Amino acid sequence: MANDTAYLAIFDGATSSLSPEPTSIKFSSALDPGPRLIALRDDVMRIIKGNEVSAVVVLLPESNYSMPYAKAVDRASLETLILLAAAECDISFRRVSRPRLRAELEISRSGKLAEIADGFQEAVGASWRGKRSLAALAARIAGGDQQWLSAVNY
Repeated sequence: MANDTAYLAIFDGATSSLSPEPTSIKFSSALDPGPRLIALRDDVMRIIKGNEVSAVVVLLPESNYSMPYAKAVDRASLETLILLAAAECDISFRRVSRPRLRAELEISRSGKLAEIADGFQEAVGASWRGKRSLAALAARIAGGDQQWLSAVNY
């Protein structure tokens, strides 16, 4: 997976349902570095406002996940821009580690979280297995009747 793409899930706590769209968001390769940051933030803000999202969660990678610095920069920038968009929309946001997610949802610590997420519920929309399924699982930590946007940059 490219580190310039975040897979998304919008979870409606009131109906316990997931929206099939949007499936992902990514940096535009057609723009220069400065404008591409602004464009991605603006895209996330449009998703938040257009779906009446009330909170955002970003699922962090596995604790043993490693990558070269050049790829880590894109990943960290993408996650930061998603959280910045939430802050600019004046909604709550948080980063969640995979162990915290397992604990909050009372999921076993054994097995790969991506495989557990794939079987947690029926697929909704494109880019499901090991991508949006993780975002959908993370979105479930909200509780209540909120509209949550969850993102994972595997």
